[in-house]
Amino acid sequence: TVAEGDSVSLVGVVAFSNGMTQIEITDTLFKVGTGTLVSPVVVQDLDETTESKLVRLNNVTLATPSQWGTGASGYTCDITDGVGTWTLRIDAQTNLFGTPAPVGNFNVVGIGGQFDNSSPYNSGYQILPRYTQDIILISGIHTVSSAIRNVYPNPNNGSFNVSLQI
Repeated sequence: TVAEGDSVSLVGVVAFSNGMTQIEITDTLFKVGTGTLVSPVVVQDLDETTESKLVRLNNVTLATPSQWGTGASGYTCDITDGVGTWTLRIDAQTNLFGTPAPVGNFNVVGIGGQFDNSSPYNSGYQILPRYTQDIILISGIHTVSSAIRNVYPNPNNGSFNVSLQI
């Protein structure tokens, strides 16, 4: 039995599909050890460097909430932080499939992937959450940028004060 964090040895064929190199297991998979789970790396974008890594995008929302839940084998949704937009892929084999859409701001953890079926295979990057715990709802976020009156000292050494008028 193989679990997350385990080390494995396998026999397979290296293949290419929609921009990603992958291993298709043809014969054997052996568990060779147990280990610890990796922590997600917080990223600002999805690209070639995030493929097959556990990554986290913070403070995003569904760009088009109606995209959530439409698809038999899974579905994709656009998520945004107000600056960038990325593709969130919900696979039908996860326990996220069939759950209600997240409302408001959330953080998302998942495996960086790619689905690009045309050369030069430099787009179609996506994040694939593994289970419901990978969608982390944020509460209590308030926009205060219009209330900021002063930030001092400027320049600073990493410690500073913010004056607000609310």
